[in-house]
Amino acid sequence: RTSVLFVFLLTACGGTEDGVEAEITGLLPGEAYQSVQEKIQGGVEDNINRNVVGISIQVGNAQYVCSGSLIAPNLVLTAQHCVAQCPSQIACGQTRFGPVHSPNSLAITTQANMSNGEWRRVREVHVGTPNGDVCGNDIAVLVLNDSVPAFEAVPLTPRLDEYPAVGEIMTAIGYGHTGAGNDSGQRRMIGF
Repeated sequence: RTSVLFVFLLTACGGTEDGVEAEITGLLPGEAYQSVQEKIQGGVEDNINRNVVGISIQVGNAQYVCSGSLIAPNLVLTAQHCVAQCPSQIACGQTRFGPVHSPNSLAITTQANMSNGEWRRVREVHVGTPNGDVCGNDIAVLVLNDSVPAFEAVPLTPRLDEYPAVGEIMTAIGYGHTGAGNDSGQRRMIGF
């Protein structure tokens, strides 16, 4: 059996409060909407996978949590919804991402608990499609000021050549809450 690492990117649009449900329309033909909550329920604390990083986003007086994958010593792959503004009501083909947050408002940690974070600053934020449609363009790369040393975390190698197979074992890892907004900022994992 093959294990594929999926990173849950566990905050809604870098400006929605932790645990708020987002309504998404137009995902599947005939479906009016789908309700989404960002959480890992039933997961266990993960103190091993330091290449899955916590992202702190400071917007005004609010602080948000997201997750990403270290894919090179100075690069983090994450979701555009973590680093750009977008509304909580999403209609595919109509809703666009807003402005990207300043790199100065972002920091990453490899620590399992973000409250123990040794933080690295972000130098640049690159998104797939600036102000693009939220659906199908939810990708971003953060360039760090300093590289993460190999003794701290070895970068993941993204699997780009094939889709997961039916029945393949997956592992979701992220810093989201466990339900009802509780316990965010702790890296957890769950297999399915």
